[in-house]
Amino acid sequence: MKCKSINLEYFAFKASDGFEEVHHTCRSCKTHFNHLDGDTYDHCEQCNYNDK
Repeated sequence: MKCKSINLEYFAFKASDGFEEVHHTCRSCKTHFNHLDGDTYDHCEQCNYNDK
């Protein structure tokens, strides 16, 4: 995440391995990321996020 804000939107989904997962989008800088390993995404088919 670019700005380290705690103002986040949460995207919960069930991953392909059956576990509950959560991605986050920062409402300040609009970065969408996987909280566990820090990967960032422009779009994500797993949680249906798309920045366009």
